[in-house]
Amino acid sequence: MNGKGRLNNKTKYSYMFGDLGCCLMNYMLINYFMFYCTNMLGISIAAVGMIMFIARIWDAINDIGVGALVDRTHTKVGKSQTVDQMVCIAMRSVMFNDVFSSCWCF
Repeated sequence: MNGKGRLNNKTKYSYMFGDLGCCLMNYMLINYFMFYCTNMLGISIAAVGMIMFIARIWDAINDIGVGALVDRTHTKVGKSQTVDQMVCIAMRSVMFNDVFSSCWCF
């Protein structure tokens, strides 16, 4: 930052290219998901598009809710660490159930 509170060009480009890499990876996964659903699962492209549209809407609503939850959280370990720990515990239980309760016979 310079003295006037503005970002210099080096910092702007650093943020831009960091976000560019994340977006490119995201779109590669989306394209693979669309290919898999249409060619392997036989779902129509309109249905896959609707699934992705609903997922984007859900993500927008969910981001607002989680952001409000983080803003209201005041603990001695920080704001978002408590929410991160809750999500981590939930994901561990889902992955544990997925690995140990599925049928591995093909």
